Amino acid sequence: MDVEVIKPLTPLYRPDERFEISAQGLEAWRQSACYQRVVDFYRHYPPRSLFNEAGRALLHHLIVMQRPERVLEIGTMFAGTTEVLARAVWEAGRGHVETIDPFGAERCPALIDAFPAELRERITFEPVSSAMHFNAAVEWGRSYDFVLIDGQHELEFVAFDLTFTARLMRPGGLIVLDNIEQIGPRFATKDFLANNPDWIDVADVVRLMDPTAPLDEPVASFPETKNYILQAPPTYLVGAVPRSSGTVRAEGGRIEGIELDLVRPASGILHVQAYVRTWGPGTGTGGEERTHRQTFSIKADRGRLRLPLETPLLSQVADHVDLDRRLEIIVAFVGDADLALAAPPMPYPARPRADFQR
Repeated sequence: MDVEVIKPLTPLYRPDERFEISAQGLEAWRQSACYQRVVDFYRHYPPRSLFNEAGRALLHHLIVMQRPERVLEIGTMFAGTTEVLARAVWEAGRGHVETIDPFGAERCPALIDAFPAELRERITFEPVSSAMHFNAAVEWGRSYDFVLIDGQHELEFVAFDLTFTARLMRPGGLIVLDNIEQIGPRFATKDFLANNPDWIDVADVVRLMDPTAPLDEPVASFPETKNYILQAPPTYLVGAVPRSSGTVRAEGGRIEGIELDLVRPASGILHVQAYVRTWGPGTGTGGEERTHRQTFSIKADRGRLRLPLETPLLSQVADHVDLDRRLEIIVAFVGDADLALAAPPMPYPARPRADFQR
């Protein structure tokens, strides 16, 4: 397949062009000269993107407005939309695009290599499924600010991608779902919002789905697109249903306590279970698992709070270069309201690996 001519890198926004990420902000953008400029740039370009010009413009707009640090695209296909995402983070002046496609090992690298160097350096491609990628993301403590879900469109696949993406989203992060004209993306979104009422339907359109006409095409979050836009809560919420950090790769095998960053006053009981797991030399076939469970009575104002364990959790295996250590922190909170944090709870003094990036 021949590689088409790449348009020059061109900033599409003026410094004073700022719009809220909200229903009102999106409509104000659509009525502006800025929108016409962006949509004209993406008209029939890139030809390999399966989004239309309005959808490409929307992705570019959301990224320039949000300025995400880490972007994930589920479904690279012909890398046309990957180019749009990379152009947006280039214009935003920050950010990196991770794009995955389990069927793209032979197809995608050459397409991305044809991009200008300024775009290539902002893209990482992996020929893996979302399940494999999410597993690695948990192990290495990765989280995201912006995720485009455009992989397998069956309900169960989209529901998995959406649920796991939500687990890895930073507070205030954005999810864009494509192909909502298909039943999988739209009903997965409807079910997700019903089960996660703290998430925001940015354009407030998912509720417009007609239960008496389940096959009708729904109203999109933005005109002339096939997309829903969801936004993560502005805080990391902990309620009565336990939340896990996942088994994150770590340095050191000692946990003396956990740190919280409260964004509002809290009063209630925090339930904590901490694990240190170790595999490698000196651990035997099954490895080593140490755990400690404790409750804390909390009555605190906003700010950082350090909670020491009654008994430090300590691995019995001496440090070794070939060891694989993992930490997991499970928390639940019972109080008048959910515990609102700026970030997930962190153990101390043990920390995620030096190459860890949340």
